[in-house]
Amino acid sequence: MLDWPLVSLLALVVLLHMLHGVAPARGARRGFLFGLGCHGLGLMWLLPALQITGGLSFPFDIMVWLLPVLLLAASSALFGAGLAWLTPTPWLLPVTAPALWVVIEWLWADLFDWGWVRIGILWSGENGLILQNADWGGIHALSWLAIFLPAIGAAMVAPGLRTRPGVVVVGGLVVMGTVIAAVEYGSWRLEQAQVWLKDRAPLITIGLVQTHVPKEAQNRPRREGEADLVGRMRLMETLEERVDLVLWPERSLPDPVVEGRENPQLERLAQLSQAMETPLLLGLRHVLPGSGDNAPVSHQSLILLDPLPAAGGGYRKHRLLPFGDYDPLGANSPVPGPPPRPLQWAGPAMGPILGLEIVDEDQSRRLTLAGARWLVNAADERPFGAGLAETTLALARIRAVENRLALARVTDNGRSAVLDPWGRVVGAIPGGVSAALATAVPAGPADAPFRRLGGGVWPWLCLLVLTLVGLAITNGTGSSFR
Repeated sequence: MLDWPLVSLLALVVLLHMLHGVAPARGARRGFLFGLGCHGLGLMWLLPALQITGGLSFPFDIMVWLLPVLLLAASSALFGAGLAWLTPTPWLLPVTAPALWVVIEWLWADLFDWGWVRIGILWSGENGLILQNADWGGIHALSWLAIFLPAIGAAMVAPGLRTRPGVVVVGGLVVMGTVIAAVEYGSWRLEQAQVWLKDRAPLITIGLVQTHVPKEAQNRPRREGEADLVGRMRLMETLEERVDLVLWPERSLPDPVVEGRENPQLERLAQLSQAMETPLLLGLRHVLPGSGDNAPVSHQSLILLDPLPAAGGGYRKHRLLPFGDYDPLGANSPVPGPPPRPLQWAGPAMGPILGLEIVDEDQSRRLTLAGARWLVNAADERPFGAGLAETTLALARIRAVENRLALARVTDNGRSAVLDPWGRVVGAIPGGVSAALATAVPAGPADAPFRRLGGGVWPWLCLLVLTLVGLAITNGTGSSFR
């Protein structure tokens, strides 16, 4: 989908054409089959994760993989049934189709924590002009636009309209006008970026440390995990220039850190941080021992090792996503931490986003409102392969644009990168390599309207549109639509 956006848009034209003019039951079946094929292919990255991390073998890995695929196919079925009912005439397609899609995406993200499946990431290419529109409407506006354009195309080829030259001309003009408006807004925003960045020094310079571990070697004995730790330390020492902070991925230590107990691995990292006089931010499993009848509590956490006068701090992951952060059918899963707040240290306050929390647009927005001056996403996508890595990098671009703040992302197996407030890559480490990179973090204006309005406005407007159309159809005035 990310590599072939035009193909995805054409496929959506075909889907909307198939859903118009049929009974809701048939629309549900067609939507379900479409979703089953698309999401089945799109979630193939989940299979190696279930095999490597979950230890599942055939056929149990297929059975667990089918759960999210069927859940997402059910959302497509709901879209098919709803669109068939809400669109008695083809000229309503551009009104109801994008609104219904946005509402269903919104509900699925909130109800089932499945926020990484958003059609809006179609527009998240590097230096994307349409991507800049996320600063006023967030990813929901991008999703709306990704359905609006195919909906006009589907309406133009619908029976009864495609034989009218005037309809084809008007439809083409609307498509062109919409694309031109979105592109011109993006161009204007990027011109503003040049003015903003002129004569402004970067916030800080950071070092990214990324290691590459092949899939077949990810469930290795502890001694080999220790070798990975040593490799990261050596990479950190290869940074060719002095940096203000070094970032490590989400699961940097082979052993969990138990509160109140000595951890030789963490002590070695603290010594390295002190020797280099550079703070180190890394992710690890943090365990709080149980007392009495209470069992130990495990958190996925970020720890800041700071040798400078300012005290180090940390963050416990607040939002845990099924299959990505825990096995919903398993046990011994990590526990959510308190709501995140900016991490204060000697440098500019940073907003922590750990792993797949990058799918949550509200978390980054709240961190920005709370005073974060840049965002940090430490992740570990080794079990998932390149498919999820590209999706989460696309979501990171959107988070940067939504808040107009720079975002630094570091993950094992890559691609680690620093993104400027306009979603452009400032510095990056390619995927599939072990390397360290020193790069600047640019300042951001944090002036996005989305920062003030939030992500709920657009879905509620779409829900209002669907309600008005539904009431008109139910009360019989929908006959005037025909």
